[in-house]
Amino acid sequence: MITAEAVTLAQFSSAESAITCVVSQPALPRALVLPKRLVPTAMTPTQAAVAPAVTNTEGAISARPSQQTSADASVAQLLKLSNLNLNWDGYGAAKPKRSSINAARNFIRSLAPESIVPQPALHADGNAILFFRTDDAYAELEFVDQKIEFYARRGEVEWADELQQGGPLPVALSEIGFST
Repeated sequence: MITAEAVTLAQFSSAESAITCVVSQPALPRALVLPKRLVPTAMTPTQAAVAPAVTNTEGAISARPSQQTSADASVAQLLKLSNLNLNWDGYGAAKPKRSSINAARNFIRSLAPESIVPQPALHADGNAILFFRTDDAYAELEFVDQKIEFYARRGEVEWADELQQGGPLPVALSEIGFST
């Protein structure tokens, strides 16, 4: 029985040897497979911060294993919210406002690593909201135009005010656990 390889070899036997050599080589895989010594293992965020960089054999590429932080997760959720359409809640909600979502994203990215990270939500008027809740504390920030309106509560003490985007953090939000 004649195999497909034998037919192909016979067909190219009259061609130049360089072409026959190239045609008979197996195709290269499209995926890059890293050797086991270069594959990052699971690390805690603390280990990732102090771990040495992983370098390929040529020394040209250097990278650390990436860990998704809670800030990354909140920003990713904001980006998902920005893709919603008009009437996303079924009750006539406005289309999400890109400027408000971008302001909320910038706020999250401006927080210090030791800060609490609020969860994103969307107001029916299209403005982005960030909120944080524990048993004894609550904070809600709504990003409206060029300002941030907030309400915060810790125990029996309540605050309600507004601040400018990029401005200093109010004492009320620092009391809750936000820091920039």
